[in-house]
Amino acid sequence: MWRICLLWLGCSLAIEAAAIPSDTLVMNNGQVLIGTFKTWERGKICFDVTDAGKLFINDDQVRSFTGKQKKFRVETASRQVAYGMISAKDSGYIAVTDSATVVLRMADVVDALPYKTSLLQPYDAYIAAGYNYSRSNQVGTINLDAGIQYITTRYTINGTATSALTHNSSGLFRNRDNLVLHIFKMVNNPRWLFGARILYQRNRQQQLEARYLAGAGMMYNALFANNRQLYLFSGLVLAHEKGTDATTQTRMEIPLLANLQLYRFREPEMSLTTSQTVYLGGSGFNRIRHDGELRLSWNITDQLSLTTYVYDNYDSRPLAFLGKNLDFGWMFGIKFEL
Repeated sequence: MWRICLLWLGCSLAIEAAAIPSDTLVMNNGQVLIGTFKTWERGKICFDVTDAGKLFINDDQVRSFTGKQKKFRVETASRQVAYGMISAKDSGYIAVTDSATVVLRMADVVDALPYKTSLLQPYDAYIAAGYNYSRSNQVGTINLDAGIQYITTRYTINGTATSALTHNSSGLFRNRDNLVLHIFKMVNNPRWLFGARILYQRNRQQQLEARYLAGAGMMYNALFANNRQLYLFSGLVLAHEKGTDATTQTRMEIPLLANLQLYRFREPEMSLTTSQTVYLGGSGFNRIRHDGELRLSWNITDQLSLTTYVYDNYDSRPLAFLGKNLDFGWMFGIKFEL
């Protein structure tokens, strides 16, 4: 009897496994990969091959693929967005099918991400950390860097956080914090997005104990391709500051932000991101602030990278009496993509 039960269980599992659809990836050389299609971002297709693990493949090496397991959000360089199952069309083309079918050229696709209508959306995240120590003054510095991007059918949420901590015989001190969160919603024109900007800063070099900033504005996608992207943002924000000498100030500011991302997919595989933001505030815009950063990342493996990060913070009129106009620094660390 138990043999019959085992045979029945084995047949049931085999039938169930056979019923689960597999994704298919066809390479330019004719090789066919069977498995699960994960993501397609920045010229890279992440494909989990059955019994072989994840592979990261340049999209120009792929002739066609079919995704049968999940629905995807597919976006092109012209900001056309389609939702649905992906199937192979002619060589170099895909069909995205939901209530209707949209045929797209693979060379025009910037990203294709699985999506759901619930909050349990796919996301991209990373964390990086670095450490340096000066024996002469017995001071060590810990650098932390993290980021996350979360995409739904209507919203794009991305945030970054950096922190610099020093430790000596007296303890551990937070010298600099920078946390930025953007929440954007696409409007009728796919190049324009409306959204909010939330920011928290701490900079002991400028005698800034805390700065809280929140506001809204418009973002424009000035350049959108799989190896380069340029975003521009402006609006109106409310900033509240507290200095280390307990002075406080609340005012309105106009942010002017430019974010440029460049990617190299061949060896060496690298990415370069720079974000520059100018804040105009005060009576007659007589106070100008600037926050700038430059990130360079060099991929060692598919999930591990060496990263360096250069930043500067400028304030024409620091809040605290002893605050310095300019602070800048350099961080180095190891980055792990979650």
